[in-house]
Amino acid sequence: MTTTIEIPAYDFFRKDNSSLVRLLKVVRKAGPEGIGTRMLCVEAFGSKSYGLRVIARAELEGYITRTGKYNKKGGGPKRINRITDKGRLLLDQLNKK
Repeated sequence: MTTTIEIPAYDFFRKDNSSLVRLLKVVRKAGPEGIGTRMLCVEAFGSKSYGLRVIARAELEGYITRTGKYNKKGGGPKRINRITDKGRLLLDQLNKK
């Protein structure tokens, strides 16, 4: 099965898309074992909490998967973020341009 993503390159110059690309690069670098949400925020954005909306968007649009349960009180199992084939394909397409 082949997946094609058609997004105009100029569309990725918007701030929210550049944040998405930065996030995807960090998740891809983490490899198949993935990366915890807090560490992802720190590595991608230099903050423990900034980027949560970008992570939610990436998951909603199918660029990453998240496993683990959300614990509002903290101290629960951490959520692990992994890049999907769609996320890898997007990064590959952007690197070609």
